[in-house]
Amino acid sequence: MRPGDRAAAVRIERERAEIPFAGGVLVPICARSIDRYNLPGILARWRQRAFGMFLTQFPASPDRTRAWLQSLVVDDSRLLFLLMCDGRPVGHLGVMDLDRETPELDNLLRGAHGGGPEFVLRAEGALLEWLRTRIGVLRLRLGVFADNRRVIALHERCGFRARATWTAVRTQPSPLEVRYEIERRAPGTGERGYCIMRRVLQPHRLPAGRSCETCKSAKAAPYFSPAEEFCGKRSKRGARFYLFPHVRKEIDGRCLL
Repeated sequence: MRPGDRAAAVRIERERAEIPFAGGVLVPICARSIDRYNLPGILARWRQRAFGMFLTQFPASPDRTRAWLQSLVVDDSRLLFLLMCDGRPVGHLGVMDLDRETPELDNLLRGAHGGGPEFVLRAEGALLEWLRTRIGVLRLRLGVFADNRRVIALHERCGFRARATWTAVRTQPSPLEVRYEIERRAPGTGERGYCIMRRVLQPHRLPAGRSCETCKSAKAAPYFSPAEEFCGKRSKRGARFYLFPHVRKEIDGRCLL
């Protein structure tokens, strides 16, 4: 699925998708769910507690959060999922820029206890696989403050690798609001760093000759991936993958089927 064709899929999946994983389920926020769990109040409290981890920092309120949610659920280039455990929301995780070749994972926040120590790790892994198989995303990026080592380690366990550390320049447009603008240069003394991470979502590795359970096709086109998929370099020694007709037909700009 090309970036320009994802909007229709996003509209459909926002209303019906549920992504189960061990210990919980990811549920997309839609217009109907804003008041179902009192999301404006809950998300405002969560954001206020994690005040320093956002690029834009301001006193969060239910009214402002409601306005943000209402704009989010009509934006076909992004999705925000609730992390549900035992029928209650304990966090959220989203993806934006779905109309671009490389969307961005964003809005990872755990606001309540539940699900065990690896709950968010399992949720992120489930979302990555869903994005690959349902929305056709093969590359992802994300950004996180470089001093947030715990979240960086979490993303690394999900296969992301740091590609650069840029400078987050602090500005204060109003007495109650702080913004960080990202500049593409190494941070200097006393400046806050912002880590850029990327991941390639490779197709499943399948043995030669295996038929696809989805389209029943036995004609799979081989694709040789780089030995190190995160460095961006080509290698003669690669891992062999097999792509079936229902899977996205292009990767790295090359036609496969």
